[in-house]
Amino acid sequence: MLVLQTDTAGSVSRLFEEKSPFSGELNLLFSAGAARWDVEPISLAIFAPDEQRPELHDFQAKFDVVFVDGSGYMNLAADMCSATLAVVRGSFN
Repeated sequence: MLVLQTDTAGSVSRLFEEKSPFSGELNLLFSAGAARWDVEPISLAIFAPDEQRPELHDFQAKFDVVFVDGSGYMNLAADMCSATLAVVRGSFN
């Protein structure tokens, strides 16, 4: 999920540029430690006007952590609670 989101943001090539694959992977994991998906939800979907598709605030109202897939209908982090995200953050800080 994180690689897809980072790739969408256009920064995967910067993560691995002029570094070993291991260094790139470490940078990717450390960026996971900085994730604030409970406060700032992210989405792989392009939220164009669509009357049927829920918006990010709809997901935030129902889930602690929000990472919406490319279709815009599924929260990939639906089973993750804020406490689990805090443990992940603490592991990389």
